Amino acid sequence: MRKPVSALTLTALILLTVHPAALACGDKFLLTGPGVRYLNASGEPYQASILLFANPDTSAGPVLEDPELWYTLQTAGHHFDDASDLETLASMLAESSYDIVMVDISDVERVQAKIASSGSTAVVLPVLVGSSSAELKEARATFQAVLKIPSPERKLLATIDDVMTRRLKSVA
Repeated sequence: MRKPVSALTLTALILLTVHPAALACGDKFLLTGPGVRYLNASGEPYQASILLFANPDTSAGPVLEDPELWYTLQTAGHHFDDASDLETLASMLAESSYDIVMVDISDVERVQAKIASSGSTAVVLPVLVGSSSAELKEARATFQAVLKIPSPERKLLATIDDVMTRRLKSVA
């Protein structure tokens, strides 16, 4: 024998299916994982113009020419070019405007001299490859930002965003 549906149950069922709040089930449970890239306060990621100085005589040279690094930068919305010698670097700095020059820590002084002579306002981001914690600590005491390779993709992007934030604050 079937039981009759009470008026209260029927009313509740209709309200739950029609009421807009009933349609928003689960909207309060947003979980973010490690693949999420957070945006800056204006809602846009910093799209840096990066020059990769991949000197083949340094430990960072092959790393800066790695297609995975290029893919990470491109996916994050950054524009980049690469140079493998100082003459190419100087001509690229003179022809285009760059925000960041990523370079092996052993080449920082020579690259800074080229940046100064070209009139560029690019910021140097030193790259350490396979360094010890003592070397990293010393580099961080010398430079505002240092990128240690290997590091997770999110650390790479966070370091670039940090450099861009500092650069934009110094310009403003």
